[in-house]
Amino acid sequence: MQYLGIDLHKKGFVAVGMDEKGNIFHKDKYDNSYDEVVSLLSHCQECPSAVIEATQNWMWLVNAFQKLKVRVALAHPLKTKAIA
Repeated sequence: MQYLGIDLHKKGFVAVGMDEKGNIFHKDKYDNSYDEVVSLLSHCQECPSAVIEATQNWMWLVNAFQKLKVRVALAHPLKTKAIA
């Protein structure tokens, strides 16, 4: 299983790809666009699961992932800070 952690910002996002053993296989910055989401997924060997911090502009990214059959979970921003 592969996982994506997404740090979403106003104009872009940072994605980190990790396998089930905790090994990072990809990390990069992307612009906020559907084409960039497709580019991100090209680095995955299988369809990953993604976690996105529920910021103000999260809906477009969730919709893009769902269209591409990626399972998505939202993380509560205050609880995400507590974990970090």
